[in-house]
Amino acid sequence: MFALSADGTRYVSAPSRMPTTIPAPGLPFSLVFRAEPGREDVLLRIASAYEAASKRRVPPPAFGPLPMA
Repeated sequence: MFALSADGTRYVSAPSRMPTTIPAPGLPFSLVFRAEPGREDVLLRIASAYEAASKRRVPPPAFGPLPMA
C-alpha cells in the first residue's frame, strides 16, 4: 500500500491493515535450488527430499496420468 506523505508531495509505502489471503498450498509457492555445473544430481536429491517431506506438491490442473511405457 501507499499513502500520501505528510507534506502531500509524494507517495510513501504504508503498512496494510487488511490481511492477505493466500490460496492452498500457501507459502512458499516457488523455490530455486542452485548448484555448480555438473552437480544436478545433488539438486534433484535435495528437491525430491523437500517435496517428499513437505507434502506440498500440487500438480498442474491439466496434468493427467502419465501413459504407461
